[in-house]
Amino acid sequence: MQGMKIYLLEKHSRHGVDYQLFELKSAPTQGLTTRLELEWYREYQAMTGDELKDIILDEGIYVSWYGVQEPIEMYPKLLPPSWNEQDLCIECRRDTSFGSGLFVNRLPADGDFEIYNKDGEVIGTEYRDGYKCAECCAIPCDRCDDLIPLDEDITTMQVYDENDPEYSDDFSDGAHFVHLECLTAEEMDCFNKLNEEDK
Repeated sequence: MQGMKIYLLEKHSRHGVDYQLFELKSAPTQGLTTRLELEWYREYQAMTGDELKDIILDEGIYVSWYGVQEPIEMYPKLLPPSWNEQDLCIECRRDTSFGSGLFVNRLPADGDFEIYNKDGEVIGTEYRDGYKCAECCAIPCDRCDDLIPLDEDITTMQVYDENDPEYSDDFSDGAHFVHLECLTAEEMDCFNKLNEEDK
């Protein structure tokens, strides 16, 4: 549209930068910026589970504008295209490219996956190389079997000092990855003590 200009909203976090395109008649207003920043806080909260007040106070989480002159149809050439095969999560097949809402926290990944026909029968396998979204990076807790969100798993390394006689690869019951809330009272005491010493 004549008179319109493209602005790129950069959504920053401690894990990287996501992007969103806007076509506007004039420079972004403070009101628009504030609204979009709050939306980013809530999107980030949904991905990480962090407290909203902590996200707002974190200086590393913010939005900033970048104005560009190129027409909007140029962007597929300037930026990685959405729905590029490599940007699809290798597991759930959702788009993880910037602007998708799943760009932050995606991790490089690969693996072999079964291929099904329309009747749900396995007809082969295929190798996929690309990324996993944060949700698909969740792992089951060895004690409750519920999924542990990305980077929230607890192992013996976070509970015991390496010189502690209780320190080993697994907990005493054989569990390896557990939720914080699945620690026993004794393990929680050790966890709190160890992390207090690290501060």
